[in-house]
Amino acid sequence: MKKKRREHSLSTAQTMLHFAKHYRVDTEKAYIVGVFHDIARDLSLEKIVEYSRLAGHEPDEYEETQPLNLHAYASRYIIEKENISHDNEILMAVEQHTYGAPNMSILAALLYVVDFAEPTRHFKRSEEHTSEIQSRQVISY
Repeated sequence: MKKKRREHSLSTAQTMLHFAKHYRVDTEKAYIVGVFHDIARDLSLEKIVEYSRLAGHEPDEYEETQPLNLHAYASRYIIEKENISHDNEILMAVEQHTYGAPNMSILAALLYVVDFAEPTRHFKRSEEHTSEIQSRQVISY
């Protein structure tokens, strides 16, 4: 994992811990998804596609042209394969962190938001999103 990605993952994990109690999320699960959600992100595109398929996800037409978007499925595969976790809530949160999904768990929804808004991100408005997460309920439970 590249240094910038490692910093992002650790910051995501710390931010997940920060919000876990507020959203009544298991802190151990929050930390695990934060650390490992992008574990496949720096692999070759070929490996990302291969691991996505091994995770049971067949890329659609869009994903065939944008295979990096498959890293969430590949990360899920690695987490299971390397026995980091077999917890379905953790696996689904990692799998859903790129696109989101209907009826996401609170853990998954929090990762989806925190991945975008954690402090090392320099997306326009990420600081604004972080303060919004902190100041009010942006995820229903």
